[in-house]
Amino acid sequence: MAGRYEGNYSQGTERAKEEARQAATEAKQLALTEAELDNAWNERIKQNQFLPEYLVDGAVLTCTNCTTEQVLGVKETFSAPPGSDRSRLTVTKNVISRSGDQYFATVKDCERTVNIRPFGNCKSRADRDFEEAAIRQVEEGLGFKPPDTVAPLKAGTCRYLMNLEDEWENLKSYGEYVYIDEEKVDKITMEAVLFCRHGGFIYPVTSGFIPTNGEIDITSLITLEDLTFLKEAMKAVGRGMTQEKMLAAIYLTNSILNDPELLERGADPAWASGVVANMLWEGEPGQLESYHYSSGSMPNYLRNAVNHGYDRAYDANGGELSQAATVPDLVKIINCNTHGELSCGFGYGMFQWTFDRTASALGEVDALYGTRTDSLTVQEIYVAEYNYFRTEITEKPEYVGLLDNYRSTGDAAGDASNAAENFRSVYEGNSHNLYEVGEIAVAWQKELEKVGVK
Repeated sequence: MAGRYEGNYSQGTERAKEEARQAATEAKQLALTEAELDNAWNERIKQNQFLPEYLVDGAVLTCTNCTTEQVLGVKETFSAPPGSDRSRLTVTKNVISRSGDQYFATVKDCERTVNIRPFGNCKSRADRDFEEAAIRQVEEGLGFKPPDTVAPLKAGTCRYLMNLEDEWENLKSYGEYVYIDEEKVDKITMEAVLFCRHGGFIYPVTSGFIPTNGEIDITSLITLEDLTFLKEAMKAVGRGMTQEKMLAAIYLTNSILNDPELLERGADPAWASGVVANMLWEGEPGQLESYHYSSGSMPNYLRNAVNHGYDRAYDANGGELSQAATVPDLVKIINCNTHGELSCGFGYGMFQWTFDRTASALGEVDALYGTRTDSLTVQEIYVAEYNYFRTEITEKPEYVGLLDNYRSTGDAAGDASNAAENFRSVYEGNSHNLYEVGEIAVAWQKELEKVGVK
């Protein structure tokens, strides 16, 4: 604790002493909080609740320094709205790993206002020059207003003083993580704190978790390092396996098995394995089809994108939408169709959609992220592609039978293989390599069975 504030005291003797006292107080608070967390954990063990609890979107938070009592700013008295000693966590970094409809929070969800709305008043007064300047601006009515309709002096001091650390700190960690841009990022446990550089620290009151029937989180059960059945099958059928494809397989499975409508219509792990197998066979999540063409034979939509300065979005493995400098612009280039780009049969995405389906799949990307001016993550692309896939299998007459006509026989491996072959024939419109796709489906079904998903 001392290390966080070491060398950060003011130069004035009295102020430095006050800050040192504050740091000592916070060290004591942290010790008490750790003891409370230990007691809560031990109580859960007594009640046979051995599983760790993770924060999800909507978790309730509080801070050791927040209060709804009046406090003195620099010259004026600040009040705080009722209930402002609590705040809710908004998850923005993880868009894949979830329990039911609730996304797990990660240690990266720590941005002021974006992830954590400021509390009411802070028990620690403004004690640095820049903090005092911010409070004076409010007191003097110089336009420093909160992001809502509450009068500045009634909105509390926290929003002007909150200065959060770059990550949450799990005081107890259980090793579970999610992938964000191919990086392992820890989930936030109930035994976590987030320090504020002004003083105090935030910790969870509730996880925000709402139990749902049949919930399952594949992302917490399967690790990329342990996909032995799948790796052997992919090698046997002569297919490579990228990390992006493995992550997409986990995401697809998780989405299908947590989709109430698909489950009601008969989706199960074997059927999901058949879908995943087709993606693993030839799909390129978030990518345009690979091109190994001479400049004369390169399809127009690729040539058009490259000619407009988006060559950075392409490499030997295809054009990655998530690496484009400005994704909405790239979407517009691909969708413009001014030279008949989409009249060709070159594919896009996790199921290598072609022709008008390419335009529709990219249209879903545009619908979700069209206002963005930055590059998308691969995981965000997965979300858009899954939405389009789901629309096709639930609404398009030629594809709804994929689920409506599926019946489990009790033989999970056989069901997975049959689902894969049927999906390839109907959804992909391709009767080649049915055996190979079936083998991949069986391998993925075994991976799910290995972690208890049956």
